[in-house]
Amino acid sequence: MTESITYVRERFLEAEKPPASEKSAYAWIRNNLFASWKDSILSIIAIAAIVYYLPTAPSASPRNRAARCRPAGAAPAGLM
Repeated sequence: MTESITYVRERFLEAEKPPASEKSAYAWIRNNLFASWKDSILSIIAIAAIVYYLPTAPSASPRNRAARCRPAGAAPAGLM
């Protein structure tokens, strides 16, 4: 049985830019974090937890690590 192709595109259509409303940060947030009421509740809880716990997280800066390793009452490095 032979198949015949009834239509073959001779030239491709040029790609178009996405609509402005679909390529913004607002659109990404709306589509991914607040797509449904369940997503909205989970997103708000997650954002609240991050805001609540982030300031209490221990700092990982080199100065804080050195301060935690020194014995109490010892002078900071470089001041001796």
